[in-house]
Amino acid sequence: MRFLIDQMFGTLVAIRLTEAGHDGLHVAEVGLSSASDDEVLSRAVSDDRVLVTENGPDFIRLLDELSMAGLRLTPVVIALKRSLPGGAAMNHALAEQLVRWAKEHPAPYRHVHWLPRYR
Repeated sequence: MRFLIDQMFGTLVAIRLTEAGHDGLHVAEVGLSSASDDEVLSRAVSDDRVLVTENGPDFIRLLDELSMAGLRLTPVVIALKRSLPGGAAMNHALAEQLVRWAKEHPAPYRHVHWLPRYR
């Protein structure tokens, strides 16, 4: 699965996903560190990547707008930091959760998915 990791998470998430056999890319790697949510979502859609972000409200709104306009969507996984271990373990745990999520959702619908609490 192809992932685009938003700026609130570390580049280690993309590295761990790639090590697990996925195609992980962080927004910093493609010059989108300070890009608007519209730009990040547009890149995820054009590259056919699952966007991973903590910013649920904005991306839900953007996906709804695209959907109402009949435009192409991409899956967006909302991962809340408060649902993950703190500190240095967070990025590893997020990557672990995303690997599990990808296995459980081999063909995810193109809208919002909420990542479950880390277990």
